[in-house]
Amino acid sequence: MNRLRVMYYQCMERIRSLGSPEAIRLKWELPKLTSYPSDELWRKLDAEKTKKLKEVVDEVEMISRVYRYFPENIRDSDWNDMIEMPTAKQRLDQLKHIRRVEGQRRKDQDKTVLKKEAAKERMALYGPREPLATYLSVPGFRLVRMEKEREAQRYINSLLVEKPPTVVFDCRYLSKMSHRGLNLTAMQLHYVASHNRDRKNPWPMYFVNCNFEASRAVIKAREKHLRILDSPTMIGPECTKKNYTELFPREKIVYLSPDAEEELEEVIGDEVFVIGGIVDRVTEHGIPKHASKEAADKDNVRSVRLPLDKYISWKSGTKYLTLMAVMNILKDVYETKDWPSTLDRHIPVRNVRDASEKNAIDRDKHKRFRELDRHVIRTLRL
Repeated sequence: MNRLRVMYYQCMERIRSLGSPEAIRLKWELPKLTSYPSDELWRKLDAEKTKKLKEVVDEVEMISRVYRYFPENIRDSDWNDMIEMPTAKQRLDQLKHIRRVEGQRRKDQDKTVLKKEAAKERMALYGPREPLATYLSVPGFRLVRMEKEREAQRYINSLLVEKPPTVVFDCRYLSKMSHRGLNLTAMQLHYVASHNRDRKNPWPMYFVNCNFEASRAVIKAREKHLRILDSPTMIGPECTKKNYTELFPREKIVYLSPDAEEELEEVIGDEVFVIGGIVDRVTEHGIPKHASKEAADKDNVRSVRLPLDKYISWKSGTKYLTLMAVMNILKDVYETKDWPSTLDRHIPVRNVRDASEKNAIDRDKHKRFRELDRHVIRTLRL
């Protein structure tokens, strides 16, 4: 049956290429898929999900015949995730993500091997090193505890003494995201929480509208990326299902949105800055285009945008920044009062270069990748 399907696709590709000389021609090869769902996974699924998994396996096998950038190992958890994904595009993106993770893991392993070899060479030349902690009178575990206590004290001071601005991340969008968008957002939330904790003067931080039991995907993303919230030594952020309007007076709330009409002029200590938990690297069909502005209007709070047009010559890309970038901009402007230098530090270089300044080879490569993805998806829909 699969052989007949491949022959059919090859014929269709040939017909299309005859009608369009510049069309991408898919090169059909033997399947690269070698890691199928385990027998244990098949036994766990009900009839409906078993049928869905069969369809996904056929689809992934077809992708492996035409797509060279294909993962070596697909785990049961990955198959489970792809069952939940509604579109072939999301499943293709997931396969590419697995492949990227494999590549990064191999690079890390190579670095580890090189470090071990370098350590052996140092040992042969200079002999063993003196233990670093021989001169310390305080055991290592006590040093760690003391550092955690200092972090906690810094956070308490930020709440009770210094009174800096409060930053709030609106997590209402998590359950509406694609698998990739959800994981990217959860990773960014982890980064901002860790970075805030490690700063000399951390800000009060809240995660609001948190319904981490909304779906299996949200539960898994929290377990994978946000275990920091369960740490007994983690002071902040406060995670709650409440909306920010239940925690703070409306007149103090400022919702940051790239679609707001008013520009933010200054960052002062008694304001509450709300940042929508949305990433721009993935198109989210379940989230409105102007979601943050609509949320602010619905909750009857002030919305503002960062003054990017005023201080930056924006040449390419959307004006949706990462959660970490927005957080760093707010903190630096609060401390320095200097918008130009702050934005210059935190706005990605790719956004201040036009197409003529970018690498033509990379631009052409990414364009061909996008065309190939669209072509593969069209083929799967036949």
